[in-house]
Amino acid sequence: MENDRLLRLRAVAEMYGGISVKTVRRKIASRDLPQPVYVGRTPMLLLSEVVAAIERLRMQRDERMKQ
Repeated sequence: MENDRLLRLRAVAEMYGGISVKTVRRKIASRDLPQPVYVGRTPMLLLSEVVAAIERLRMQRDERMKQ
C-alpha cells in the first residue's frame, strides 16, 4: 500500500492499550494479528493491517452486543 508505515511490536502493543510485546507475539501466533515483515532481524507490522485487525475486533464486539 502506498504510504503504509511499518510499526515495531512495541508500537503495536501501545495501540492495543499498552499490552506487552509478548502478548503481541501471542496474537500473531494465534492469527489475531498478521504475520510480521522482517527488516533485518526486526519483526514489524504494517499499520494498515494492525488498524484492520482492531476494526475486526470492534465489529465482533458490535455483533455480540446485537445478540
